[in-house]
Amino acid sequence: MVSEPRTVFVGEAPQPDSVAVAGNLNLQMDCDEWDPACPQAMMTLDPADNIWRLTVDLPAGQYEYKAALNGNWEVNYGAGGVLNGSNIVLDHPGGAVTFRYDNSTHILSAGYASQQPGRWPLRAAWTPNSAAPQTGILPATRPS
Repeated sequence: MVSEPRTVFVGEAPQPDSVAVAGNLNLQMDCDEWDPACPQAMMTLDPADNIWRLTVDLPAGQYEYKAALNGNWEVNYGAGGVLNGSNIVLDHPGGAVTFRYDNSTHILSAGYASQQPGRWPLRAAWTPNSAAPQTGILPATRPS
């Protein structure tokens, strides 16, 4: 099996000018299907972690989409972060969904509010216990 060549950067990969979630879900955003320049499908780059994000409310259904960079199809990433790869499929139960695009891996993923990190502050607590194995895993507790 031969895979397609990939560009590898040493250090951080340069960020695109824009990233859109382009697919049949664009109709739910008041755009044409598969519109790589749909303003409502444009993600926002978080400079703290260099992750592009977009949260939208979608009705229940099955959606297909890709990450389209710079408002066109010249550079796009599908399933598994593959350049010009196959469509990503989302079986959505309905409601808010957050899309995340990581330009270092080219992975575009979808998640729900209950799965998003940082939704409430975590604090870690660990008390050494000689009877318990030292795993290095800290239990996270939600502040009251």
